[in-house]
Amino acid sequence: MLKALKEFFSQKVLPVFRKRSGKLFCFLSRPSVLSVILLIAGALFKMAYAVRVPYNISDHDLGAIRIERPDTNHIGYMQYLERYRKLPDLSPMENWGMLHPPLFHIIGAAFIHANNAGRSIPKIQASMEQLQLLNMFFACLISFYCFAFIKAAGVKENLLPAAAAFFGFFPSFFHIGAALNNDCLMTLFVVMGFYYAACWNKHKTAANMLKITVCFILGMLAKSSACLAVPAVFCVFVCAFAETARKNKETEQCVNNCSAGNAESTGGIKGTDGNLSGTGGNIEQSVKENHAGARRIAVHAALFLALFLSAGFSWLIREHIKFGMPFNYMNDASVYAWQDVSTCPWHKRLFVPAWQQLAVIPFNDGRPDLSCNIWGELLLTMNFDEFKLYSESIVFSAGAVLMLWNSIALAISGIYGMCRMFLMKSIELRRKAFAALSFFLPFAAFIYMCFKYQHRACMNFRLISYLPLPAAAGTALYLSRSITAGLFEKLIKCFCYSYAALSAVLFAVWG
Repeated sequence: MLKALKEFFSQKVLPVFRKRSGKLFCFLSRPSVLSVILLIAGALFKMAYAVRVPYNISDHDLGAIRIERPDTNHIGYMQYLERYRKLPDLSPMENWGMLHPPLFHIIGAAFIHANNAGRSIPKIQASMEQLQLLNMFFACLISFYCFAFIKAAGVKENLLPAAAAFFGFFPSFFHIGAALNNDCLMTLFVVMGFYYAACWNKHKTAANMLKITVCFILGMLAKSSACLAVPAVFCVFVCAFAETARKNKETEQCVNNCSAGNAESTGGIKGTDGNLSGTGGNIEQSVKENHAGARRIAVHAALFLALFLSAGFSWLIREHIKFGMPFNYMNDASVYAWQDVSTCPWHKRLFVPAWQQLAVIPFNDGRPDLSCNIWGELLLTMNFDEFKLYSESIVFSAGAVLMLWNSIALAISGIYGMCRMFLMKSIELRRKAFAALSFFLPFAAFIYMCFKYQHRACMNFRLISYLPLPAAAGTALYLSRSITAGLFEKLIKCFCYSYAALSAVLFAVWG
């Protein structure tokens, strides 16, 4: 009997298993399919995290639920919109959360209204839990659009799974998805705007231009800091126009040279028009097409700028007219003594962080000297937001430190790869400029903001959580210079996969 079973398994079952497992392995080894699997897995992890954690896991000016007199932070803003059915008539400089544009809060007010929860604290809490699931769905869409942007950039196919692992399990997307504020929605619209700008770069249609415009207008109506990414997108229009103008000039020079050559060969200018009916006629047709393309690009750029400045800045214009709020206004958080880092010297804030900041994971309240460095705070909040990660498990603490240092390695590698990409002559100028400006312009504005408003809330990575996208795109373009994988490419892939694995494990057991 045992011998018969052994023969059956060896002759019937094992060959079928080897055949099917081989097909499954080949299926999973396809980069695009593996990338989609990783993105879906990341989305499932994010949604499971949102189901497990409470709606108020991240404060970030969330406020409290009050019935008689709503708070003026994010939840109170939603209650105000649901109760009075109008935009707030409260000064944003005296009411903490009313400086924000209303798009995200209108969505929250719709959840409160749908649950008929205006006068019930438990129902409002249930509405906030539902809103958290929707917000995490926005975070899932961010991962998919980031991957789509990387793919549209034209990188090597074997780099796609590493990009999918990185964006699918990027820790900051877990944080902003679980937090009930407008950061996630703003990031989604900015990332979508980047993606459609890449599409316009390939196909300069009015539809793609309108998609870019709508994305950034909605981003501005979610949070005003979306405007930091607009100069980089507008640069795409400028570079495309300059490139088309250069082609026009070269083509016109060719026409002039052809005309001069024909005139010399026929002994005068009179026969030139007749001789341009062949190749010269094609050149003239090319000149007309280039001129039409340049005019189309100029119209697209003008429409984008006009629509964005009018509709995108509509909330800021309203608040400035009604309450005199400056365009770059931000609430003063110096009332919280533990947030103030103005006593730290600038070199300590801008140079190398203290080793304790990158080796001791808990968020350091009351220690400005250990939490004033911008780079250290960015890395900590990118991975752990502002959570106090006290854990009795040594393994958990070690995993958190490993993920932090893994992110440092990725950050250094990404900046290096993007800088090398910018020096490559084989990549078009507008693609290089788009990737570089999309990273450095918002980053420079962020550093300026950190010094203008010297409290720790301004050093949180959630304010610029879209920046890994252009850095990853630039690095991927640099790695695409060679068909064979070099040491740097292997290291990047290793960092991405290990970072995704650590993030998945920590968020599966954390919360």
